[in-house]
Amino acid sequence: MTEAVTRQFGQHHSVTLGVDVNRQFAQESADYPSVPILKFSNRYTGFGLADFLLGDVYQFTQGAGEIISVKGWQFGLYAQDQYQLRPNLTVNLVVRWDPNTPPASVGGRGSVFVPGQQSTRFPNAPRGMVFPGDTGITDALMPTTYGYVEPRIGFSWQPFFSKGTAVRSGFGIFTAPLRYSQYNHIADIAPFSPTFTFYANPSLGQNIPLSDPWSGTPLGTIPFPPFASLKTKPASNSTFQMPVTLGQVFAPNFRLGMIRFSTKMSPASTQTARTMALLKSC
Repeated sequence: MTEAVTRQFGQHHSVTLGVDVNRQFAQESADYPSVPILKFSNRYTGFGLADFLLGDVYQFTQGAGEIISVKGWQFGLYAQDQYQLRPNLTVNLVVRWDPNTPPASVGGRGSVFVPGQQSTRFPNAPRGMVFPGDTGITDALMPTTYGYVEPRIGFSWQPFFSKGTAVRSGFGIFTAPLRYSQYNHIADIAPFSPTFTFYANPSLGQNIPLSDPWSGTPLGTIPFPPFASLKTKPASNSTFQMPVTLGQVFAPNFRLGMIRFSTKMSPASTQTARTMALLKSC
């Protein structure tokens, strides 16, 4: 939703104040990678196709599913001042403020990596792997950050000696809200949705047989079910098979990226017209 109020001062000056409010929701319920993923190499016979025909697996991956739900609000404020200084010169000044208000992960599904911190929610987790409910960790999995002030300036000038030409240029700093698709893999971790990956080492006599892959892993037997579910709340004494794969995590000091965009003075064209549109609030 976008709302804006514009005040006109005479024929050549206008000021606009606006607000953008967005509601995002992302829900994922996939069986990936509960269907085993098998990879064949040339580690056994020296020829990959022969390894496949013999059923000698090199890499084996299986997980409990990919289940996550995130939802939240995002908003931004902007002010725009457009002034026609002369009949052939218009200046456009804009400033935006887009704080990063991250969404909540339903059930606190996800992890944050904080070197040296031991989880109290899941004490068996390796040191540094912490979860919502631990000290300083919320369901957002990242802090709310506010320092995203984005000034922009642009102008359009028509040379007095060429009435059919317009010269435009501009500069601006831009950021964008975090897309919730970025949370795609944050729950593919123990103990919410553990994913296991094992590699065979033929030189040490370690083999992952195609007929029964789990028999060739350190676990010796398939650990599923149960599979992942939003309603499943792992026990605080959940175990963690080493080594643990974090999957996707956000740093505790995560910040959105900001870019600087500018155009050189150039005659009017589709590209420069697009640039001037960017320099406006939307």
